Amino acid sequence: LLDGFSIVCIMLLSWALLDARYTRWHIFATLVCIVGLSLTVLSDTLMANSRPALRGPVWIGDMLVIMGSAMYGMSNVLQERLYKRHGCSQLEALG
Repeated sequence: LLDGFSIVCIMLLSWALLDARYTRWHIFATLVCIVGLSLTVLSDTLMANSRPALRGPVWIGDMLVIMGSAMYGMSNVLQERLYKRHGCSQLEALG
């Protein structure tokens, strides 16, 4: 769940903020991530209907993970934008 949505967020933000260009294969792979993400959330929801969760609704945990992966993706893209704007060298960026 975390990796799948991070990829989607990073691609969208890179396209919007960094003017990244993607091929059809990249877009196809992103759609595969979205389908997998949807199936995971659907599975969690259906399993929660069959038996009650011990610590609250399952969808809350799914939404928290999705929000966390969106913030992780935003962090990565904004960091790359900062490096590109200020002309950091590779050594400065790595450490």
